[in-house]
Amino acid sequence: MSMIPTIRMSISALISQTLQRCSARYEAETDGSPSVQPWLRPGLLLGLILAFIPALFPSVGVFAGSLAFSLPVSVAAAEHDTVYDVGVLAFRNREHTIQQWSPLVEYLNDTVADRAFRLQALYYDDLDEAVLNRTVDFVFTNPAHFIAIGRANDLSGAMATVIMDDDGHPVSYFGSVIFARASDGLGATPLTIADLQGSTIAAVNRDSLGGYQAAAYELVLAGLRLDRDVEFTFTGMPHDQVLTAVLSGEADAGFIRTGVLESLMSEGLLQPEQIQVVNRQSPSHFPQLLSTELFPEWPFVALPHVDSETAKRVAAALFSLEPYSPTAQAIGIQGFTVPANYLVVEEMMRSLGLPPFSTTAELTLAAIWQAYRWVLVTAGLLAMLLLAATIIQHRDRRIFKKKNEELHRLHAELEQANAALRELSMRDPLTKLYNRRYFDTVFPDRIQTARRLQNSLALAVIDLDDFKAINDSLGHAVGDRALCQVAAALEQTLQRATDFAVRLGGDEFLMVMSDTNEDGLRVVCRRLRRAMAEILLDDGTGKPMFSGITASIGGMAVVPTADTTAQSMLHMADQALYDAKRRGRRQLVVHEGA
Repeated sequence: MSMIPTIRMSISALISQTLQRCSARYEAETDGSPSVQPWLRPGLLLGLILAFIPALFPSVGVFAGSLAFSLPVSVAAAEHDTVYDVGVLAFRNREHTIQQWSPLVEYLNDTVADRAFRLQALYYDDLDEAVLNRTVDFVFTNPAHFIAIGRANDLSGAMATVIMDDDGHPVSYFGSVIFARASDGLGATPLTIADLQGSTIAAVNRDSLGGYQAAAYELVLAGLRLDRDVEFTFTGMPHDQVLTAVLSGEADAGFIRTGVLESLMSEGLLQPEQIQVVNRQSPSHFPQLLSTELFPEWPFVALPHVDSETAKRVAAALFSLEPYSPTAQAIGIQGFTVPANYLVVEEMMRSLGLPPFSTTAELTLAAIWQAYRWVLVTAGLLAMLLLAATIIQHRDRRIFKKKNEELHRLHAELEQANAALRELSMRDPLTKLYNRRYFDTVFPDRIQTARRLQNSLALAVIDLDDFKAINDSLGHAVGDRALCQVAAALEQTLQRATDFAVRLGGDEFLMVMSDTNEDGLRVVCRRLRRAMAEILLDDGTGKPMFSGITASIGGMAVVPTADTTAQSMLHMADQALYDAKRRGRRQLVVHEGA
C-alpha cells in the first residue's frame, strides 16, 4: 500500500502534461476561438475512458478558478526621483494625445507641491513595456487594458475615473461604433449586426475596448461567431487608420471608439454622409454615436512603486479639478470622480476569452484520439486517481474559500479608501477647510432646513485686505502660512457643529451660520476680526515678520422663502462685500435687503 501514493502522483503528472500538450497543440492549430468552455474539454477526453473519471477534473477547474480570481496586491513602495511620468494611451496619434492631455500634466505640476510630472503618449505595446520596466509612474488607459496590465503587473485599484465633456454634457461611459461606407448597402436600412455576416471588419487592436472588444462582444451576443462569420484586419493605432481602411475599401466595416467619428468630422477629415452606423443605439443620457453597450470611462492608476503620499496628493488634485476650469475645458473633460466599478468590463473580457482570461480552442474527439491515443492505454491506472481527486477537491475548496475571503477584505478596504477620497475631494488641500464643491453640495440643504424650521440663516464672505502685498514682499510660503492661520481663526470663531467655514479660493473665504440673525452675524464677525488681528508670523527663528490681518466682510442673514437659493444669498453677500471694499475695506457691511 505504501507505493500507491507514488503511483497516483506519477499518473496525475502524466495526465496533466498530456492535457497541457493537447491544449497547446490545438491553440496552435486553431485561431483561439473560445467556443467551448474550459470545463468541457477534459470531459470530452475522459468520456472515452471511464464513467467515473470526470470526478477528477472539476477539482482542477476549481483550483484554476481560484487562481484566476485571486487579487495579488503589492505593498512595496520604491524610492524614486521627484519627476513622475504619466503614461497615457494614444488612441489617436501621439501628437493629438500630447496636445489633449498636456494641460492635465501642467495642472499637476502647478497643484502638487514638491513634485514634477511629465507626459508620455504611448501605443499599447509601448505602454505595456513602460509599465513592465517601471519607466512610467502613473497610467491613464482604457478599462480593459487596465485590467490586462493590472493582472500582469500586480496593480492595485484605480485612483479615479475621468468624466469626459461633450458640448457641456458630462459623459462617464463610452463604447464602440460599428460603421460601414454609406454606399456599400450591406443590408437593409438601418443596418443590423446580422448584415455583417461574411464581411471584413477593420479594428485597431484586440486590446482596445472601444476599438474592438465592445463591438466584438455585441457581435457574439447577436449570435455571430468571430472565427467563422466575419474576418478581421487589424490596422494598429491610431483609430484614424480604421476609417481609412473602410473608406478605401480595404474593409467592409469598422470598429471605432465612441467620440472619434465626431472628432474626425469636426476636424474636417470625415463627412457624415460618407458612413452609416450599424446597430445604432440612442440612449437618452449618451450624446454620441453608439452601436454597443456602454462601459465606464478610463481609470487613472498609480503603479505600486509610487509612494502613498504622492499618490494621495495626485488623487486630491484630480478630484479638485473643477468641471469648467480652464484646464478641464482645454482637455475636454469635466474632471474626475471616484473609481467606477469595472467588473462589467472584466465580465465582457471573460465572455470573449480575452487575456488575461484566455481559453483554449475547441478540441474534437477524433483529433484527440488521433493525436493522443496512447493516453487511453492508461485508462485502467486512472481509476486509482479517484481518491486523489477527492483530496484535491477538498484542498481546492479551502483555497477558494481563503481567496474569496481575501477578495471581500480587499473590497472592504477599497470602500474605505473611496470614502476617504470623497472626504479629501471636499477639502482645500492647503488650509484643510471645506472647499467650493462642499459648499455647493451642502448649502442648498441648509437653506431648505432653515425654511422648514423658519430659522434665520446667515452667510458671510471674507476677503483679506492687501493680501497680495504679503505674497509679493514676503513670498508665497509665508502667504500660505498666513492663510492657514486665517483658517484656524475661522474654525476657532465658529464654535457650533452646525456652522462651517469654506475657502473659496485665493484669499477669499466664507462662513455659514445656521439659526443666526443679523445681530448674531455681527457678533461672529467681530469675534473673527479680533482673532485675525492677533495673528503673528515669524521667520522660523522667532523673529516676527508681520502681525495682524484685516479683512473686508460682506454678510447677510435671512429667513429663507421658496424663492431663496444658494446663488441669490451668495450674490447678496458679494454685493455687501463690494460695498465694504468701496468704503475703505477693514469693515463689515450687511446687505440691506437681508
